[in-house]
Amino acid sequence: MNANSTALAVQALQATGVTGPLAAARRYLTGLQYDCDASSALRGGVAYAVSARSTRTPTDQDRRATTQAALALAGGTVGTATAAGAAPNAPALACASPTTSTTTTSEPSGTSSTDDDSGYLGVDETVEPGTIAGTALPASASDLPRTGTEVAPLVATGTGLLGLGVLALLLARVTRRRHGRHA
Repeated sequence: MNANSTALAVQALQATGVTGPLAAARRYLTGLQYDCDASSALRGGVAYAVSARSTRTPTDQDRRATTQAALALAGGTVGTATAAGAAPNAPALACASPTTSTTTTSEPSGTSSTDDDSGYLGVDETVEPGTIAGTALPASASDLPRTGTEVAPLVATGTGLLGLGVLALLLARVTRRRHGRHA
């Protein structure tokens, strides 16, 4: 398991309105989040996996895991993400002043021994089917965003070039016949 695939699974579950496994998946993601014990460059970010936790600076895996996990933890999906409300700077993680005492826990930071995620990052655990974070999903597949390359212009260009090639071949044959040379 890793943060990237878990975050994508959370987004898919949220998009389809399936809520059962969301609590466990969110606990896993928050368990990978760097807390105040991490270096300031890592705080608030999400590690790719428990075995891939960085110690000083974020790696490429940390950056990708953080972006995918942030969207999943915020209750969104790639299909619903917009720049609305975006801010140029991320908020700083509020960390208490370091103390000399230490506390040990049996669970990773950000986890809970219950399945109650009420109030979790402002995300309501009861997601209505057909909505994501209060936004209605498209009514049909035709309402989905178009992605990828538009193929119609490529097909038209290819067909046109093929037609020109056939026309050039026919003109060459006619010209050869007129001049007494047979193909």
